[in-house]
Amino acid sequence: MTDPNQPYGQQPPPGQPPPGWPQPPYGGPQAPPPAPPPGAPPPGAPYGPPPGAPPPGAPYGPPPGASYGGYPAAPAAPQGLAQYGPGGTIFDPASGLYLPPGTELASVGRRIGAFFLAIPLVIVTLGIGYLIWGLVLWSKGTSPALRVLGMKCY
Repeated sequence: MTDPNQPYGQQPPPGQPPPGWPQPPYGGPQAPPPAPPPGAPPPGAPYGPPPGAPPPGAPYGPPPGASYGGYPAAPAAPQGLAQYGPGGTIFDPASGLYLPPGTELASVGRRIGAFFLAIPLVIVTLGIGYLIWGLVLWSKGTSPALRVLGMKCY
């Protein structure tokens, strides 16, 4: 079905279909169908836009200050000094971080308190783990220390 006079991979001249494609009907190429009038529904949508849809050409999203999906709108960023980062984050010059709008960092005192609270939590967790390990090993006639040393009491 290929034209032997046309080299392989060459495109046909403009306005002609490639070899082997159906030829246009008698009378040459036909004009495209007329464009629909402005405001008409697109082809394939005979009933128009769904109820409650914004009019054609309206901006996307809710109006400014309105809620979206039942959630309140995010607080507005301070004007003038705001530097926006990826994902809508705002640069905080005090910490040097990009934070989501409305985020408040913990004070230095609260962070120090959290660090010192972690110490007893680790000790309690290790103590409980040691007791459970000891109960399991004591039923076998040994203790955690004897198990580490490879000894057993009879």
